[in-house]
Amino acid sequence: MNKRKWTNEEIIYLEDSWGTVSIKTMAKKLNRTELGIINKARKLKLGSFVSAGDLISINQLLIAIGQGNSYSWVKEKYIDNGLPVISKTISSKKVLKVKLDDFWKWAEQNKNVVNFARFEKGALGVEPEWVDEKRRADSINPSKHNSNRAWSNSDDILLISKVKSYRYSYKDLAVEFNRTEAAIKRRLYDLNVPYRPIPLDKQIKWTNEENEKMINLHKRGYDNYSIAKELNKTHLSICDRLRARGY
Repeated sequence: MNKRKWTNEEIIYLEDSWGTVSIKTMAKKLNRTELGIINKARKLKLGSFVSAGDLISINQLLIAIGQGNSYSWVKEKYIDNGLPVISKTISSKKVLKVKLDDFWKWAEQNKNVVNFARFEKGALGVEPEWVDEKRRADSINPSKHNSNRAWSNSDDILLISKVKSYRYSYKDLAVEFNRTEAAIKRRLYDLNVPYRPIPLDKQIKWTNEENEKMINLHKRGYDNYSIAKELNKTHLSICDRLRARGY
């Protein structure tokens, strides 16, 4: 087993995990001895395990929170929104890394940017208390699980048929197709459908308690879809009311 050649994938995993994942865990993951892990790290000049500190590569970070499949654009989105990154050179290759403490502080201030729908508890070790609530909120939003889910031809036919019947609201259709109301609205626009879902009763008034809860949930990191679920309101109405209040 010690003479088995290292693959590129194994080397990338070792470089990304060094100083963040325990040597024992890496050895188990790669089916190698702990001594083999240490020797390879020495050959790659990764430095001491302890001095690597709590740094984690952005690649490993996104994989841990379930965003690895969208690496490029999510990375740019996070950096554009101020995520503190550190550039380190490993084996003549520049790697962007983040301190976990810095990530948690940044994420708490940018809850509207992060998506924890696929983030398994404990994947990054000990978590701040607010993370569980954010995870629950994101997990009920279908667009955060299937952001690239395509519309099939049968979906389009059924959508047009239901809208044409004039018996379904945006809220009804969102439930029917397991998508957000915004996604339904966008699809009808893309298909150039001349019909529209039935409007909801605009005479239904919001209470002061509902308005306060809406704003409170927004500040706690709930997206508009999740807020609508909590208040039993429409997604689009949440968008409009928050926008009118400067959010």
